[in-house]
Amino acid sequence: MNPFRRLFDRLELRRAHKIARKLRRYIRPGERVLDVGCGPLVVADELQKLTGARVLGIETLDYRKRPLPMALYSGARAPFRDASFDVVVIGFVLHHCDDGGLAVLREARRLTRGRILLLEDSFDTLFDRAAIRIVDKLLNYIENPAIPVPYRFRPSWDWKSLFGELGLTMTKMERLRTTPILKTRQILFVLESKGR
Repeated sequence: MNPFRRLFDRLELRRAHKIARKLRRYIRPGERVLDVGCGPLVVADELQKLTGARVLGIETLDYRKRPLPMALYSGARAPFRDASFDVVVIGFVLHHCDDGGLAVLREARRLTRGRILLLEDSFDTLFDRAAIRIVDKLLNYIENPAIPVPYRFRPSWDWKSLFGELGLTMTKMERLRTTPILKTRQILFVLESKGR
């Protein structure tokens, strides 16, 4: 393995551990967790280790690096029954969707009987927007050149109205930084379906 790839893998593991530590306060031991857009399953693996939850991944491409269970799907309807999971995690996925993630959020709402933990890049200025586009393109190319990058980032203020349209209640929002390369505006949203 070349030194650059080793460095990238170390940074990826460090980032996954940081994300899992942030999410663990919202996940209880034994809960069923679905990681939508799980990528190489590095975050899912760290999350399972830290929480004792049972984590399953779902993805449109198979480039896993961890031996956790994973289902492939088209990005439309997931192959699970309604309310199959206690928690649905969506980590930096929605900006990869042509529709900005609407279908993924609707599926997450259908699949959870509890919480949706959504991590996303966001922007408040044109500089932030340009920076996250460059970093996202680079990091995704290094991970797997087949990952689509249509740049469907949303400004910070746009998220609340989207959640309201989809019948999701935001119970918490916090900023975080998972990538040491650039201080992007990353946000964790804790969501619940209205009426649940």
